[in-house]
Amino acid sequence: MKYLSIDAGGTYIKYAWLDENGTILEQGKQETPYASKEAFFEVIKQLWLSCDETKGGICMSLPGTINCDTGFVHQGGSLTYHHGVNIKEWYEKELNTKVEIEKETFRFDFRLSSRIVSCGFAFWIAQMAMGLISLVYNSQLGIYGGDNAISVYAVVASIMTFVIMPASGISQGIQPIVGNNFGAGKYKRVMATLYQASGLSVGITCIIWIIVMFFPEAILMAFGATEEMLEIGVMGLRTNFCITPILGFVMLVTTFFQSIANPIPSIVITFLRQILFLIPFICIFPMAWGINGIFAAQPVSDAAALILCIILVIREQRHLYGTPSEASAAPGMASGTR
Repeated sequence: MKYLSIDAGGTYIKYAWLDENGTILEQGKQETPYASKEAFFEVIKQLWLSCDETKGGICMSLPGTINCDTGFVHQGGSLTYHHGVNIKEWYEKELNTKVEIEKETFRFDFRLSSRIVSCGFAFWIAQMAMGLISLVYNSQLGIYGGDNAISVYAVVASIMTFVIMPASGISQGIQPIVGNNFGAGKYKRVMATLYQASGLSVGITCIIWIIVMFFPEAILMAFGATEEMLEIGVMGLRTNFCITPILGFVMLVTTFFQSIANPIPSIVITFLRQILFLIPFICIFPMAWGINGIFAAQPVSDAAALILCIILVIREQRHLYGTPSEASAAPGMASGTR
């Protein structure tokens, strides 16, 4: 006995014939007619009549708001002509068979939702950490340098925004490219995208780095710095931004792992860099180097994160290059799985 399964959408009507064990025997798709509900029914009818073997019934999945028990369509969604129609009753009468309306698509999928949340968890950690980091910075700067040191940190934070903006834009731009090529099994393109984007991001960041390293006085004066602020700020800016260009790569690596549905490395990098490394460094370094130790905490934390990023990227590249591409994968096997 064979069963007809229908998944109707606004673009295509996808169908499959299955046996009693749920094995797909035949499948295909046809364009969804928009003329009328009768035209839609005619497509289903022809699919039903195309099988000469014994048939057990039809299972349908339709857009809109539908009572799956009675088959009544309260709202037709993209197929507006189904509004107010009892699909189940109509089709059972016309085709002389049992019809079931499927609602599985609309059930909450906890596993899928967990994966979606996990992919954005690194960003959540980063945003939460920003408030905590500012609190710790201001506390330590107030102890070792007073209000002038806190004012210098405000300048540092403002300039850091200019560093993050291009790196963040590039990292968001590579997400669909990395994701699409990863899904297609084109892993060399995935890695090439990461490396080329990293080169661009680091290059742009270098421009800001050069300005900060060579013209710290001018930057501070633009923010209305006093003599006391200049005394602290010139060395503070140079120390804080001494290895800033690597930040472009670190941010891209975080996004890279999210884009290939492997969020754990992104979470680890973000947590270590912005919480486990940075906050203790802010508290410990000034004990040895005074206020300059506070400004040195960020570059040391970034350097540690860079080493971790390089290790994880090399490991992932070896994994991807050892994974069969979609073209060479066995039929029915999903590429890029772990």
